[in-house]
Amino acid sequence: PESDLKDAIGEATSQLRPAGTAIFGGRPVQVVTEGTLIDRGARVRVVDVTGNRVVVELVDPPVDS
Repeated sequence: PESDLKDAIGEATSQLRPAGTAIFGGRPVQVVTEGTLIDRGARVRVVDVTGNRVVVELVDPPVDS
């Protein structure tokens, strides 16, 4: 179940704008961000699971230069 994903680290397999797909342990999951755009291939962390809604955030965001 999606509730097992809390705090899991995965990879965005599509651009999250803000919804898309990420993979966790080989399992594709429909996810949504809290409004930010996340590029395909970025590492993401599950921050909240409510029912089937899986909310992710970017892991190690890049430092602004």
